[in-house]
Amino acid sequence: MLDVKLPFDEAQLLRDNTEFLLRSLKLTALDVQHAESGLPPDSVTAPGAEERVRDAVPGSPAVLFSMLTQRDDGTTMTLLR
Repeated sequence: MLDVKLPFDEAQLLRDNTEFLLRSLKLTALDVQHAESGLPPDSVTAPGAEERVRDAVPGSPAVLFSMLTQRDDGTTMTLLR
């Protein structure tokens, strides 16, 4: 794999613009994480989500949309797309 670097911190840029992104994309929440942290352990992922996270590199991030849903037993799970 090539050592890809950007002249700016891509994650920080997204965090700095959270309010704009929430408003313009009509989101209720935004969570920026590094790909190295992997997927949440209790998440149910759509086909290809794990590969997108694994293949993410600076300048070509993985974007996953999630929805929290409540199970019959009262616990929640994260659905990733």
